[in-house]
Amino acid sequence: MPKIYALSGVIVGSFNNVKEMNGLQLGFMNTAVDGKLIQVGLLNTIQSNPRPFRNMSLINWRFKKSRKKDLEQPLYFD
Repeated sequence: MPKIYALSGVIVGSFNNVKEMNGLQLGFMNTAVDGKLIQVGLLNTIQSNPRPFRNMSLINWRFKKSRKKDLEQPLYFD
């Protein structure tokens, strides 16, 4: 799975793996650490979402970015 560290716009693919995303992710499995984004797919993960909303099926979203110090944790997909 390729790693993208920052992206603004739309990403379409089978497995999408982005650190900071601003836009739309479409795919079977979408992963993002933070950003302002909407994910559409079978398994959608946004690490900066509150615990019950991190992993969602079909659709997941986040409309505000976390504070910078919250992003200093290592990426789990390294």
